[in-house]
Amino acid sequence: MHKTILFTFLLLCSFTAFSQRGVLVIKKGETTVTRYYEGTFLQFYHPGGGLVQGWIRKNKNDSIHLMLGYMGLVKDGMGTKIDTVRQGFDIFSLKDIAAIPNDTRFKAVWSNPGALIQIGATAYGGINLLNSLTRGLPLFADGNGVRLGITAAVFTTGVILARFKKDRIEIGKKYRVEMLEL
Repeated sequence: MHKTILFTFLLLCSFTAFSQRGVLVIKKGETTVTRYYEGTFLQFYHPGGGLVQGWIRKNKNDSIHLMLGYMGLVKDGMGTKIDTVRQGFDIFSLKDIAAIPNDTRFKAVWSNPGALIQIGATAYGGINLLNSLTRGLPLFADGNGVRLGITAAVFTTGVILARFKKDRIEIGKKYRVEMLEL
């Protein structure tokens, strides 16, 4: 008798249990770059160029149900505070995702080679300038002008490399969006 009641109770509890329905996956080739589950915050660029951001309410078939909104500054009585701003609900297809912003929260300076080259060239040029001033030497004496010119060229190369660093993942040839049904 007790086993039957226990079995019925566990069966009823399993009906109300939360289950993961769909996972939005960004892939590069066969490698998963990032995943978005229900309840996570998603930002993406629409094919028209506009930024869409919100929390995923449901991933179903090839559509994403979003609660539109963002975390931002909201006017308060005596100033501003950081709060969640909700702007309604909308449904998007997977084809509506043209690009996804790169996650820059955990990136450091060394992830961008252009910035690293700029820092190195600035440090070398600054030490060269400081040494010339403290020793009382002319700035462009004894081949020092050539070294400063090379430093400026290396800094310019770093600026050009930094410009080529993309701030978003473009969906298309290299990257694709998939929906995994669980």
